Amino acid sequence: MICCSFSAEAQDEISYDKSELSIAAGGIFSGLDYDLKDGGAHKGKMFKIELGYAYRLGAHFSIGLGVGYQYASGSASFDNLKGAYDDMDSEGEEFEFRYKIKDYDENQKVDQPSV
Repeated sequence: MICCSFSAEAQDEISYDKSELSIAAGGIFSGLDYDLKDGGAHKGKMFKIELGYAYRLGAHFSIGLGVGYQYASGSASFDNLKGAYDDMDSEGEEFEFRYKIKDYDENQKVDQPSV
């Protein structure tokens, strides 16, 4: 799973001599992305919103505080997935683990608050 941070943002800033307020929203070009060899990936919905405040201490320094929230979703599906790999059990004996999965679907949702 890769959570991309490419997004289109609309930002509006209100600046004062010592204070700065920023508001950002985005989400059109972001989402959960998957690198699947034998399956299909589908990007879902994604959006974010952020609010920040900064107090300037001087020409080059400021103290800031911000809060935000981001949501993303995605899904993956496999019609037929099969494979095998060698492994060892708890008693030290080697064996081959084989698997075959048909019509597998997985949905993921990410809620990410930030401070």
